[in-house]
Amino acid sequence: MNRKRRDILPGRSGGHSGKISWFRLCGTEWLGTVSRQIESDLSGRKGNIMEKLWKRLEMQMVQSYEGMVKENSDVTVWNRAFETLAEIVEHGRKKYGDFAQELFILDGSTDFMFDLKVWLDDYMEFLEQEEEQEQLEKVCRKLLKLFAWQKASPSDIRFRLASSMLSLNKKKEAGDFCERWYGEDENDPAAAAALIYAWIADRRYKDAQKVVDFWMDKEGGYTEENAEVFGAAAVLQNIFPGKGKDKVLEVKVSFLQGCDIYEENCAEPL
Repeated sequence: MNRKRRDILPGRSGGHSGKISWFRLCGTEWLGTVSRQIESDLSGRKGNIMEKLWKRLEMQMVQSYEGMVKENSDVTVWNRAFETLAEIVEHGRKKYGDFAQELFILDGSTDFMFDLKVWLDDYMEFLEQEEEQEQLEKVCRKLLKLFAWQKASPSDIRFRLASSMLSLNKKKEAGDFCERWYGEDENDPAAAAALIYAWIADRRYKDAQKVVDFWMDKEGGYTEENAEVFGAAAVLQNIFPGKGKDKVLEVKVSFLQGCDIYEENCAEPL
């Protein structure tokens, strides 16, 4: 899992790259290419509701990326594309109850022509950059309900949901959500980091420190996998140095050494 180190406390930098992953992968060549592929694939077949929905989604996805190329992106276009995606799933399940229980199954139904996971990551990152926190919360909740998430981890979506709730000052709700999530899997670094941030926001410093202690004892140092936990621990130590100066220094040194190794995962220096 290649996850950026993120800080979800309200008012703090999130450490995002500011770049949309699709353009890092494909550049602008995608615009028009997918359109031609789907045009060919759907030629000669008319009247099918599902095909019309996929065609609409294709056009909306093209428009969302075209806006970024022209630097005049409109969040409304992205939102409409997401609504169409949800409509595809819901329409499919009216006909077949077990239709596309996992995101990758839905993506595979078009031979991954749409690369839905990449688009969804770009969409949620765009919402973060535009500070559309209410919409981000809505999207995350919808995705968590829409798919089973038994074959793929929804940790990134849960992390973004926690972030949006904290940004909207829903501290109690965010804390309860993160506590349930962490209770399901205390070895998930995203769950641990989200819970630390939620409890920092709610001034539950001692509870946050217990999570940090657990991870500091189990981990041998900063890695790409536990980047978020070390970032959250460093924030906590600045506010609540529960283990004394030596422990604060240990966490910060490990964090900064990790930044040297995994520079792309780090936010601004603490």
